[in-house]
Amino acid sequence: MKKAFEYRVSPRSPFVMLAFLCCLASFAFRVWYIADFPRPFPFAFLLFNCILPLFAVVLYGIFALRKSKKCAITAFPYLLFALYAVLRAVHLFKGYRLWIAVGICVILSLLSVKTVRNRVAGKTPLLLLHFALLSLFLYCLFNTEHNIDHVAVASFAGMLLGVIFYLLSLHKCELEQRFRRRGDRSDGRRIRSKPPMDNIAPYIMVSKIGAANMFRDEFEIAKPEKYILQKRKEGWKSFGLMHVLIAAYVRMISEKPAVNRFIAGQRLYARDDLIEINLTIKKEMTEAAPETVVKFTFNPRMTAKEVYDIVKGEVDQNKSDKLDADMDSGAAILNYIPGVVLKFIMWLLKLLDYFGLLPRALTKVSPFHGSMFITSMGSLGVPPVNHHLYDFGNLPIFIAFGPKKKRYTLESDGSIREKRYCEFTATVDDRICDGYTYAQAFKVMKKYVSNPYLLDTPPEKVTYDID
Repeated sequence: MKKAFEYRVSPRSPFVMLAFLCCLASFAFRVWYIADFPRPFPFAFLLFNCILPLFAVVLYGIFALRKSKKCAITAFPYLLFALYAVLRAVHLFKGYRLWIAVGICVILSLLSVKTVRNRVAGKTPLLLLHFALLSLFLYCLFNTEHNIDHVAVASFAGMLLGVIFYLLSLHKCELEQRFRRRGDRSDGRRIRSKPPMDNIAPYIMVSKIGAANMFRDEFEIAKPEKYILQKRKEGWKSFGLMHVLIAAYVRMISEKPAVNRFIAGQRLYARDDLIEINLTIKKEMTEAAPETVVKFTFNPRMTAKEVYDIVKGEVDQNKSDKLDADMDSGAAILNYIPGVVLKFIMWLLKLLDYFGLLPRALTKVSPFHGSMFITSMGSLGVPPVNHHLYDFGNLPIFIAFGPKKKRYTLESDGSIREKRYCEFTATVDDRICDGYTYAQAFKVMKKYVSNPYLLDTPPEKVTYDID
């Protein structure tokens, strides 16, 4: 599968300025045409000859001048002008030539949408079609034998020329991630290049309970504690080991993207740039205080400061007396539904999730969907538990870490040294990748936890998952 790409445009490009000037000329010709038209204006004339083309030209000119390097110009003004072009073609051409003109306009609209939305890798065919249509209208404009409204044709030709200049300003940049295709989900891209046996495994181990592997490990926290103290002095309030762990996990995915996969509908998917981490928090440290789950969304390029800002913002927002988390709001609605009906609704949600039809709005707030669930047992003063994975959703990893511990170790020179450790447990879905990949991934995570100063700068390279 080909890598994805995007079209970019420099705001200072001379072609962009020429495109804007052509749109300005088209607007002027259109106003001139309207001013010379006899009054009163019929409604059809007002709509198709005034509103549509004027609105389209103004929007296209504004979007062309935006100070953004990425080409994300909306197709809406182009489609408006294409509709106007079809209506103009009805008056300019007769018989079979009418359908040729209509077909050209439809093809141009579709190609323009696909190009600026990064779905057409080459803009040369699109430019040639625009030049062909522009030549046709220029021929009509300068040929005195045809009884046409030259001002209206000049307005349309100016718009076409503006589109051509804008297309000339685009340059293609290849990206490392892949395109989304048919069969992908809203929260993941289907992996199609795994060996046949790996594709059969989800049908053998149907649930995450039967495919769960659990292990226990620890990492030294002497350097993380110094790092945390330094950041708190710099004004990072409430910054702690949890933030370091999450930032290290995000950085680990930038190097080992296979850990960010999930199984849904017995198929394997990759999240690519999407990293969603769930965290359970208590509104107060009392037995009666309710718990809530917050979800953080990251990308593999984030630094420790960016991770801290996102986590702190979400936690502060949800630590209140009222039920304000998105998950709590959804659960509160379901709480009013009778048990038999609720059981049917949950079966329906599982069915939709199996086929990838669950709305993205639900998976965004669901605590059972995401890259990883993390919980801290250290604040409770108990060792980390081997937590289960949920049958519902696509959560592949659950990590729990416990309180800090001291240990005396014998060094190579015979001396005894006190070290501080933090123990953690991980429950992982064995179907998303093999044991070797998991081992290498958690070694990378431990490396960044042991030396969190590496998290202050973005990664030099982000590795993307296989096709």
